[in-house]
Amino acid sequence: MRPRGFTFIEISIVMAIMVVLLLPFLTVGVSTYRQLEAATRQADLKSEADRAAWRIFGLAANRGAYHIDADNHGSRFGGGQHARWEGDRLLLDGEQILAQRVVEFKVVRDGRVLTLNLALAAPGHAGGRDVVSRHTYDYPRVGVLP
Repeated sequence: MRPRGFTFIEISIVMAIMVVLLLPFLTVGVSTYRQLEAATRQADLKSEADRAAWRIFGLAANRGAYHIDADNHGSRFGGGQHARWEGDRLLLDGEQILAQRVVEFKVVRDGRVLTLNLALAAPGHAGGRDVVSRHTYDYPRVGVLP
């Protein structure tokens, strides 16, 4: 009796069956990876937005007063510093302070509370939709420039 191995057809059939059985797991894996990637981008955007907000609030705290621009897209502080949204950038005295694209920046005052509405965007996975992260920050007890 001669030893016999597997034929190419037999191996191909087994491989095809394995692919069919593993395909749902691969699909779930790719979907989970994309969700984790989007969550990571959201966390990165939140962290960057937090740093920008606290930098602006630091100016309000250290300078003691501020004046909101007429279009609510910027604020001037007691020491002469100016935070302003222009195009897709947030500038502080003309210098870009965020690496990500800014899709919204609005400064609002309610009594003595300074509120920042800030939205950042980062490119999505493989040319997909942008990941957008929106945040609102309040800073109480700051003065108002006349």
